[in-house]
Amino acid sequence: MFAAYRRHRVPQKSEAERRSNDRQLELWIRFLGPDKDPLKITLQEWEMFIRSRGSGTIDPRGYPVPSDRQRPVRARSVQKDCAFLAHRYCGGQQSGAHQTDGTCCPRTRCVVSRHLVN
Repeated sequence: MFAAYRRHRVPQKSEAERRSNDRQLELWIRFLGPDKDPLKITLQEWEMFIRSRGSGTIDPRGYPVPSDRQRPVRARSVQKDCAFLAHRYCGGQQSGAHQTDGTCCPRTRCVVSRHLVN
């Protein structure tokens, strides 16, 4: 799904949107793996991403950051990365509704805020 989005949707965007989408695609592909179906992301995977990105253990492209260089990331930045995936692959579901197969696209603002505050 990631490759199809990159091939069919990204070229139609402005240069700035393409750069942003390329970065976010790289981030999610590196975090989830290239073969992960974004519709099958579990709540545990969302929460792990939010903690990793928010704490600065991974950078904006999903690369690990050495512990001596890790810095907290603002909640809004993490929220944007989550919203990118939720909007494009979960049918825009940011309502927090769980799908029937147990996967979900949680409401990114609530989930990100909860995990970055705790």
